[in-house]
Amino acid sequence: MLKNLEGSILAFIILISMPKMLSAQEFSTNKFKVIESGTSSKSTIIALVDQEKLKNPSLLFNKELLTTHNTSAYLFINTITLETFYAELNRLTRSSSSSFNKDALQLIIIGTQNELERYQSLDLNYFSSQYFISTNKSKANQSFITVQDKDWDCESYLESVKGKYLWGIENNRKSPKDSLINHEEGRLTIGYRPVMNFGLNNNNLGNYFSNGLSLDYQISKKIQLYAAGSFAIKRPEIEDEINNQVRSQIDIFGLITGSEQEVTLSIPIKSQQYRSASLGLRYLLTPEKDWSLYISTELSSNLSTKISGQLDTTFTVSSSIQNSFSAGNINEEAIGLVEREVVNINSGIGAGFQYKIGGRGRFDLSLTYSTSLRSVRSSDTFNNNTLNIAMGLNFRFKNKKEYEKIHFY
Repeated sequence: MLKNLEGSILAFIILISMPKMLSAQEFSTNKFKVIESGTSSKSTIIALVDQEKLKNPSLLFNKELLTTHNTSAYLFINTITLETFYAELNRLTRSSSSSFNKDALQLIIIGTQNELERYQSLDLNYFSSQYFISTNKSKANQSFITVQDKDWDCESYLESVKGKYLWGIENNRKSPKDSLINHEEGRLTIGYRPVMNFGLNNNNLGNYFSNGLSLDYQISKKIQLYAAGSFAIKRPEIEDEINNQVRSQIDIFGLITGSEQEVTLSIPIKSQQYRSASLGLRYLLTPEKDWSLYISTELSSNLSTKISGQLDTTFTVSSSIQNSFSAGNINEEAIGLVEREVVNINSGIGAGFQYKIGGRGRFDLSLTYSTSLRSVRSSDTFNNNTLNIAMGLNFRFKNKKEYEKIHFY
């Protein structure tokens, strides 16, 4: 994608035919002209010139020498954007002017190192030669031939580029490419957010996995506001333990013969429900790229309900063992089940990674440390110091892109 470049003056000079040397006043920033010579140009010079030089183009090109070498020259103020520069070259290639030779384009950039950096994305493959006229003794990279402005000689230059053609046959020319001119990304996304919760010191919850949903809104280029909710349920699984203890104590042959047998059960019962809602901010470090690291901070409210108890009982089983006892027949008060419910307010800090997938998708991976600030409702001492690893897949509600063909050949 072509980058937007700095500058506030959008200017180009339209090719005209002139019988005499142009005056310096005609090259002011309010009147845009171009030097033309010849009727069938053997070479076309594209010059990106700073505004000081533009006031007197004869310092760069001599009209008589251009006429002698049958060469046309186009001067552009070098504060225009790269997209505008390409668009003007596209317009020229579509014109029927015989004095624009698209097969033999020569590039000149005149100014300081900043002028080169402004056009660092320019595709040099479209030019037969590249010259940099330095006004402050800086040098260009090896793609350019650097000449100090005091050593510039128009005639020597025109001799050096004579006959330099980039393409010899039509089939070698490049095809236009899509250039992104407008991109609107939706600010709101929704996603699935599973969380692995690792309990740290003095954490009564332990380790658990929770499912969740997330919403985030792009407040600015670098800041996202997000909200998330998650839940986890761990039910008591005592059916298998009951069956195992019963089978380990009974005599199958005795049951078949009709005798009754006594069985003693000792089974721990544990159940847990966890719900969490959080609100936070993310700060993106590289928002202009498809991927970005970020740091985050959040506040969350956590509700935890834990049920624990011990089933200790003795009963008699007969040949109808399947109907003798089941988990559904447990009397909670009879076996001493204890329920603890806690609502905590937590704060957390974290870091993460985002990666855009296609036009609307986004992958999100984060690591967050969270600790209790206070308990709103608690039946006993409770702490919630955790390390959370969250992995999300998000969907953006809006993604609009507009392209146009910006390419010359």
